[in-house]
Amino acid sequence: MQLLPPDNCKIKTSQRNKALYYLLLLIFPGSILIDLFTGFTQLQLNLRISVAPVYRTALMIWMMWLILRRQNDIFRKTIFFPILFLLIAFPCWLINIGINNIQGFQVGIEIESFSKIIYFFIVVCFFVNYRYELLKFNLAKIIGNYGFIISTALILSFISGYGNLSHGGDYGFGTKSYFKAGNDLGLTIIYSLVVYSLDLVRRFNLVHLLKVIVIACGGSLIGTRVGLVGSLSWIIILIIYLGFIYTPSSANNKRSLKKFKIFGFPLLALGIIRFISFIISSFDKYMLIRFSLEGIKNARYLLSTYALEYFSSLEGLLILSGSGMSLLYQYVGYKMCFPGQYRMVEADLHELLGGYGVVGLLILFSPFIYFLVRAIKRISKSNSFENFSLLFITSSFIFIAFTAGHCIRNTMVAPIYAYAVSLLFFKNGKHKKNTAC
Repeated sequence: MQLLPPDNCKIKTSQRNKALYYLLLLIFPGSILIDLFTGFTQLQLNLRISVAPVYRTALMIWMMWLILRRQNDIFRKTIFFPILFLLIAFPCWLINIGINNIQGFQVGIEIESFSKIIYFFIVVCFFVNYRYELLKFNLAKIIGNYGFIISTALILSFISGYGNLSHGGDYGFGTKSYFKAGNDLGLTIIYSLVVYSLDLVRRFNLVHLLKVIVIACGGSLIGTRVGLVGSLSWIIILIIYLGFIYTPSSANNKRSLKKFKIFGFPLLALGIIRFISFIISSFDKYMLIRFSLEGIKNARYLLSTYALEYFSSLEGLLILSGSGMSLLYQYVGYKMCFPGQYRMVEADLHELLGGYGVVGLLILFSPFIYFLVRAIKRISKSNSFENFSLLFITSSFIFIAFTAGHCIRNTMVAPIYAYAVSLLFFKNGKHKKNTAC
């Protein structure tokens, strides 16, 4: 086969890089602006415009096309088996459900549920497959701006009072701005905060530090356990690292860090204390119960219990394949005294087990266990800040999936998690250039 001339190779590479850059803009700031627009039209204008699903479907098709051009093992492992599971399980559901329960089975719910999971896998697969090409872009900075936009919207909504309240107007505090789900939002901000911290450590300056603080404030103002506890915990970890462990490589960074330690560190510590006292003073009885040890222990307890109860009622092949999400949601809704309505379980592991059975749970969740194992191996070889950050993301993802949910179907957090996972696939942790055309 005749090789392309070098000039053609450069042109082809340049065009591909430009296309990847536009795709990244659509994935990160673009998707957030679409979510804000959709939420604004629904809340302020009372218009039901489903722009976000169509937008992300277009992104999914674009990424799928790029993945299919390579067709490596990552594609087969992360996308092929989940799709194969659905193709086999769906007929089993219809055959075994029976005529009595067919009214509760909603194809629309099944498509929406599974498409979000596949979207997550496709995004992960795209970032892993194109990790060398994406080195040309400062993704940590892009993701930091992604979190900065979200947090700025939350802070403005908290000050102005516009947007969705996290817990309703009668109790608790916090805002979701014009976004939909609080846990989705909290997890997105935490991971954008962690990833942007990598850029801060590489190139320490006060502007980057200010952005980190803004992102953390936005996560805290959601008023959820995930957002508040996660954001403040990471800020404390970061300050300890910057104050006692971190040693910048360049002279400029060393001077900036020295100024921060002398002037900024005491002010920042005082600011965090004041911010925490402000948050605590905003707690009412409802919030105090939610953030107590008993409240944290009982988070999603009833929903998870009903999901396990539903799974224990399954027989035969349905134990392996489940019977779909819609019947599970209907059962949980009935148990929660919402007859005729559907109620999500909101704890991913229990939801996957109840809806997709043992085989579905293993197929859909085993990749995330694999990513955690890779992160553990990486940090066992080198306890660098990057490896610690990757371990934090992969381990907290599984923990939150078990206790609070909104992880594996979280379209907002998918690209951030995918970028973090892609870092685990560089050989020996080294980011070597890909010289292929």
